[in-house]
Amino acid sequence: MSGGRRLYRGIVSDFARYRPAYPERLFAHLRTRLGLDGTGRLLDLGCGTGRLTLPLASAFEQVVGMDPEPEMLARAAVEASRLGVSNITWVEGGAGDLGPHLGRFRLLTLAQSLHLMDRVAALEAISGVVEPGGGIAVVDEEHPDVPANAWRQALRTAVSPWLDQDRRALLQPSAEPHEAVIARSPFRRMEIFAFPYQRSTDTERIIGFVSTTSSVSRAALGERWQKAEAAMRRALLDINPAGMFIDDVIVRAILAWKD
Repeated sequence: MSGGRRLYRGIVSDFARYRPAYPERLFAHLRTRLGLDGTGRLLDLGCGTGRLTLPLASAFEQVVGMDPEPEMLARAAVEASRLGVSNITWVEGGAGDLGPHLGRFRLLTLAQSLHLMDRVAALEAISGVVEPGGGIAVVDEEHPDVPANAWRQALRTAVSPWLDQDRRALLQPSAEPHEAVIARSPFRRMEIFAFPYQRSTDTERIIGFVSTTSSVSRAALGERWQKAEAAMRRALLDINPAGMFIDDVIVRAILAWKD
């Protein structure tokens, strides 16, 4: 994700409405394991509407939320004001815009954003703004292949005909896991925290979430969106006519420290 690659343009309202919050257990682990005590600086790269930035703000003296989409930053700033959070600076840009002008950071977080970047180049740039002894936290979600998640495969099958080749590629997992790429970066000392949980969802929230993804958003598909949406609704209602589903999720946080 760079300053010029605005994958989420025009979908900020759906993003804020349909993207679920991260569970408190994630933030508790980060605070405890990293010894976050209200000092130092945090940079949340690819911060979106601040789903990670805002809950962590009180654990640092200063925070920078950085994203290439100005609409996301504007929405995050409104939410920060509503919550009375005043120690965050919102900066437009991506990994390619990192540099000494931003200062140094104790922690840099990437929540469901590293896969959108040139990971090798991004980690090299990130190392330049993380202070000695500092680190990164790469947060992602996985959806295990369990019976409760059968609706996910049905959804991918339903939407696939409406995607071009490039957007189908965005739906595929990276050929190499993040931890393998990180192991070759300046952040070689690494540990992984993972925990499963379940959340309830329904047809409207599922389709709303899909509308916020870089590959299948309303903005990405344009006039194809209505047909894709109809196909997804049919697929979901074929599985459960009541439109209610369980989402089995594994939250993973890769913590890695700078050599």
